[in-house]
Amino acid sequence: LNHKDDKKGHQDVFRDYAKKMLGRTFTFPDTSNTRFGSHLQASAELLPNIDFYLKFLDHIENLKTNHTLNHLETNVRKGLQDIPTITEMAVHTLYLEAVSDSYVSSVRGNGLEELNALDMGPLHQRVVEHIGKLIDDPDIILSPSADPAVATLAAYNRWKRPDAIEAVHRLAPKLPQLRTMLVF
Repeated sequence: LNHKDDKKGHQDVFRDYAKKMLGRTFTFPDTSNTRFGSHLQASAELLPNIDFYLKFLDHIENLKTNHTLNHLETNVRKGLQDIPTITEMAVHTLYLEAVSDSYVSSVRGNGLEELNALDMGPLHQRVVEHIGKLIDDPDIILSPSADPAVATLAAYNRWKRPDAIEAVHRLAPKLPQLRTMLVF
C-alpha cells in the first residue's frame, strides 16, 4: 500500500479505492523502512479499518486476470483475520497512544534542537515510570473509559487516534491474550 518503489505495489490503486469508498485519499504509513513508529502507525490505521482493508484485498483480487492474490497479499488477508495478529496490532496501537506519540513529540519538540540524549535523562525516566504504571494497572488504557490524560505519557487531553482506541476496546473481548501481551 506504500511500496518504496513507486512502480511496484498498490499505492495508486489504493488511493483511488480510498477516494471512491471513503471520500478521501491518504497514504498508508511507510513501513518499508525503519522509521521510528511506522509499524505502530500502520497498526493504528489497520485496526479500526479491518473491514475496509479486507474489501480492498477483494478489489485487488477482482482486478487481477487470474482473480488470485499473490503470496504477500494472501498473508495480509490472513493476518487481518487472525486473532494473534489482531492482538499484536492492538498492543501496537495502545503503545503508540500511551507512549510512543508522546515520546516522539517530546524529543522532537521546539527548543530541543541543542539537547542530546544525556540531557533528556528526566524524560527517559518518565518513560520508564509510565510504562511501569501501565504494567501495574493495564486498565489505565484497557478500560473503555480510559482517560488519555492518565494513559498517555504527555497527559494529552484526547487520543490522537480515537478511532483506533475505540477499535481496541471494541475488539478486546475477542482478544483473550490482549492484557497479557500488553504487559509482557
